[in-house]
Amino acid sequence: MGRDLGSVRPRIERGPPGNGKPIKSFLQTILRYLKNHVLNETLMENDKRLPIKEKTVKKLFAYSGNQCAFKDCSRSLVDNGGTMIGKIAHIRSPKPKGPRYDASWSSEDCRHEKNLLILCSDHHDAIDDEDREEEFPTEMLEAWKESHEARFKRAERALIDRYADLTALSEPTYPKTLKGLGTVLNLEEMIDCPDDIRGITEFIDRLKNLPHDARGFAYNVSKRMRNLQTHELLVQDVARSFNISENELREMLEILDAHGIGGHERDFEDRIVVVISDRYPGGSFRGGECNPFHEILAYCEATGTDPNCFLEDLDFARFDVLPSEQ
Repeated sequence: MGRDLGSVRPRIERGPPGNGKPIKSFLQTILRYLKNHVLNETLMENDKRLPIKEKTVKKLFAYSGNQCAFKDCSRSLVDNGGTMIGKIAHIRSPKPKGPRYDASWSSEDCRHEKNLLILCSDHHDAIDDEDREEEFPTEMLEAWKESHEARFKRAERALIDRYADLTALSEPTYPKTLKGLGTVLNLEEMIDCPDDIRGITEFIDRLKNLPHDARGFAYNVSKRMRNLQTHELLVQDVARSFNISENELREMLEILDAHGIGGHERDFEDRIVVVISDRYPGGSFRGGECNPFHEILAYCEATGTDPNCFLEDLDFARFDVLPSEQ
């Protein structure tokens, strides 16, 4: 299980791990690289590449720890003099004759963050060498990327907080079939169900604008609701269980309410309770009652998936993947 998102606190006083370079200089180099090599990129007439988005480049550098992602390489991407020596590499080339080309991946897919990693110049050239393509298969590079970024991702999200809205850093992926989620929940009716697909899509569109600590709060409140087999919690229960003050709780509930994720109301005994909004549509076979965080919980527990893949990375396309395919 990943860390408790409700306890996220920004860390911006240090530079990238493993590098004593001040954060300001590191970011200045990245922004200069964006201006010179990405934002002003001009494509050749027959080049299948799309320019990489500025937001994507910032994410890649924030998650890189200023180190080459090649296995066992610790070379810096920005040297002590502020020179950019790292290069962005495609795992799957967008060009038909390029390394690891996959016809099922569109040019748009190929410029997505999940298909990109940053390497030092030497290793960038090595993985793209047509004579060595078999040495660096797609699956290997994806594993390197995941392992490398996992070391720095969460600590470095604050690195670009002062330059961008943190909630805008992750681009959601959306489910198309819900085959995996339907299988986990033992609800065959959910698979390819337009109402459930639309309901989850609309939930994702609300969740993506929710601050990260509020996402973690809603997730953990939902987990407590499930454990207690209830759909609401007394405000006193939440305040004591999560060790937060009345003012902190009020602010958090106001944020959830503003984003249509949850809030507070009075129960039939006129007590103030915390609630999480059911997603809608939620599927007529469940009476429309469906806490979307419970679906995340169930899927993660069945597949061993880190909840942060949904809560932080917004990778809801995973709901299409069967547990046996994880």
